[in-house]
This record gives sequence, C-alpha cells and structure tokens, in this order.
Amino acid sequence: MEQLVHAVRSTGALQPLIATGIEWGSDLSAWLAHKPRDPRNQLAAGLHVFDFAHCTTTQCWQQTVAPVARSVPVVATELGQRRCPSAFMDRFMNWADAAGVSYLGWSWNPFGCGGPALIESWNGRPTGPGRQLRARLLALAARKFE
Repeated sequence: MEQLVHAVRSTGALQPLIATGIEWGSDLSAWLAHKPRDPRNQLAAGLHVFDFAHCTTTQCWQQTVAPVARSVPVVATELGQRRCPSAFMDRFMNWADAAGVSYLGWSWNPFGCGGPALIESWNGRPTGPGRQLRARLLALAARKFE
C-alpha cells in the first residue's frame, strides 16, 4: 500500500485515499502497524464486511476495526451478505453507526440472494439487504437535516 500511495501522490492527486486491509480487505488487525505514509495525511482505512468473510462478529469489529477508527476514518467499501434476511448487515450497520465507521453496499450485480447483491435484476428491483441498506441511508440522511 505504501507504494500505491506514493504512486498516486506522485501524479499530483490531492484527494483522500483508501488503503484496504488484508484477507480480501476483511482484516484491519495489522493496519495501524503497517499504515502507509501519506504526505497529504488524507488516508482512510478500507474494510470489506461480509457474512462469510474473516471478521463477522461485533467482538471482532471492536477488537480490530475500532482501534483503527479511533486513528483514521474507516470506510467499509464493501458491505453485504449472501442470505436475504439481512440480520448480519443490520448488526454491522448498528455497530458501525455507533463507532463512527462509514459503509457502502456491495454489489450492484443481479445475483439475488445468492450474492451478495443489492439488486435482484437489472431493472433495479432490490434484494432484502438492498432495501435495508437504502432505508438505513435514508434514515441517516433525514437525521442530518433535522
């Protein structure tokens, strides 16, 4: 990641960068120890959160993600689950909202419930997790404007 940050900054890019953790992005346990140096100090930690990935429990998030979130912004750049009942995503979003961790849904491919996917078809019909993520984001936006 250090080389990647250097390569991006050497082009003159000024925007924030996201450096994702190991284990397909699902493990931030060593992120702080190996944090890339960014001369602009515009670095965030990226995280992939799935019900079938490395870190799937509140305890794991508290131990490995929370310490990073206290040091730099953390963005779950991929959040999803394979099963349509979206209890896993709900558990993560509840934890993330309380911990100040941001999240984006995955994926905009029509995998349906075998996904992870936010849509069932190319016409945009949402899966259960897609409906849940949309409702959560709308609720968060509404609170910001109250």
